[in-house]
Amino acid sequence: ASPMRSPALRLSLFTLTAFAALGVYMPYWSNWLDGRGMSAAQIGVLVSALSWSRVVAGPLVAHFADASGRRRPWIIATAIASVAAFALFAWAHSFHVLFAITLAFGAAQACSIPLVENLMLLLEGEGRLRYGPLRAWGSFAFLVGALGAGRWMDVSGAGIVQPVTLALLGASVLAAFVLPETAKRARGTEKHSPLRAVFAQRPLLGILIGGGIVQASHETYTAFSTLYWRAAGHSMTTIGALWAEGVLAEIGLFMVAARV
Repeated sequence: ASPMRSPALRLSLFTLTAFAALGVYMPYWSNWLDGRGMSAAQIGVLVSALSWSRVVAGPLVAHFADASGRRRPWIIATAIASVAAFALFAWAHSFHVLFAITLAFGAAQACSIPLVENLMLLLEGEGRLRYGPLRAWGSFAFLVGALGAGRWMDVSGAGIVQPVTLALLGASVLAAFVLPETAKRARGTEKHSPLRAVFAQRPLLGILIGGGIVQASHETYTAFSTLYWRAAGHSMTTIGALWAEGVLAEIGLFMVAARV
C-alpha cells in the first residue's frame, strides 16, 4: 500500500506546515508590526482583533462543518482564505488597513487548525490513529519555526516574517488537499442549540472559565514577550530559544497525554 494512504502521514503533512507557520508568526508578528511603525497600543488592538474574529468565526464555521458531516472541504477553504488574507499584509502600512486584514486572517485561520484537530480526534475514535504523538509533531514544527526564524531575523531583520509565514501557509494549503476524511458523518441535525447544551454543564463551564483566563495571559505573552526580550538586549536567536523552551514541555505532555 502507498504510504500516502496512511491517515496519520497525510495529517502530519498539514500539521507540520501549519504549525511551522505559527512558529514563525506567533512569536515575531509583534516585531513585524513594530517595524511597520505600530505603537504598543496599536499592536495590542491588532492582537485582540485577531482573537475576537476567532470568537465569531470559529464556532460558526464549525457549526456548518458539523452540519455537512465533512471536514476536508472546510479545512481547504479556510486554509486558502488564510493565505489570501495573509498575502495582503505585504501591501499594508496604515493601522486601519492592517486592522481590516487582521480580522479577515483571524477569521480564516481560526478554523483550519481546530478543524484538523477535530478530524484527528474523530479518526482516533475510529481507531485509525493516535492523537497525542501526531499533535506533538505540530509542536515540534512550531519549535523549529521559532528557532529558525529567530536566527534568520538576526541576519535579515523582521521583514522576513511575513513572506516566510506566507510560504508555509501556502504549503499547508497543498497538504490540506490530501487530508483524510472521517468515515462517519458528524451529527448536525439537533434541534436544540449546541451552545445551550454546553453551558448547561457546570464542570465544563469551569474548564471554559479557567481556559479563558489562561488564554488571556497567553495573548499578552504572545503580543509583547518578543518586544520585551528584545528591549532587554537579547538576540532574536535567544528569543527563539526562549519560545522553544515552553514548546518542549508541550511536546512532552502530548507524548504522555493518553497514558495520563
